[in-house]
Amino acid sequence: MCDDLASDFTSDSTDFFASKILDFCVNNSLHISCAESLTGGLLADSFVNIPGASKVFLGSAVTYDIREKSKILGVDCDLLKTCGAVEPSVAKQMAFGCARLYSGAKWQYDCTDSSKDVDSADFPVIGLSTTGVAGPGPDGLKPQGLAYVGIFIPNAASKRCSSLDFDLVSLKINNIKDRVFECECGKISNLSLSRCSTYSVDHGFTLCAQLNISGDRKDVRIGVVSALIKIFYALIFEDWIFYART
Repeated sequence: MCDDLASDFTSDSTDFFASKILDFCVNNSLHISCAESLTGGLLADSFVNIPGASKVFLGSAVTYDIREKSKILGVDCDLLKTCGAVEPSVAKQMAFGCARLYSGAKWQYDCTDSSKDVDSADFPVIGLSTTGVAGPGPDGLKPQGLAYVGIFIPNAASKRCSSLDFDLVSLKINNIKDRVFECECGKISNLSLSRCSTYSVDHGFTLCAQLNISGDRKDVRIGVVSALIKIFYALIFEDWIFYART
């Protein structure tokens, strides 16, 4: 890691990483959408806080209630009923669901239109998601500070950007998936990568990571956003900026 990047990482400059992500997306004609639970709009704010974000950022679905994750984002209802919302599979489905929700460049909404294409070569949308326990206190057996974040990368983005190629990302993730990494307020672990498909149609791939963030409710929510943005930055710039715990 270069000294300049190390300095930015140490200073916890989320704006720096968000700005670099937006510039990357502008240069590659990519768009970003979000699905948020415990962060309640903070992830969206981290992008719209950057001037010019409207060229890339489409919006955020704040599906705080567990039922809305199914109704709005299409997360599997049985999964939610059985496992709850704080699960890696839920984060992955949320990431894909928001990309699907915001896909298509039309001005008017047509509820009968089935032609929306999440992997449109003309309007590729990346999906980011957050779900977890902000506290205070645990949610059943799930402790405060436990969170999962998801990143959906459509096939069109993989074709445009070599750093987002599935095989390349898979190789990198396989090398670090069993390691635990430091983040600002806790740790990142259990990174997983999988293809994303519906009805046998391959749409791209999703990356998921487990976060364990310490601190109070505010610390957890801010920490989740910061970690996700830096994971996304590390993914697209092929520069893993976190340090493994010894």
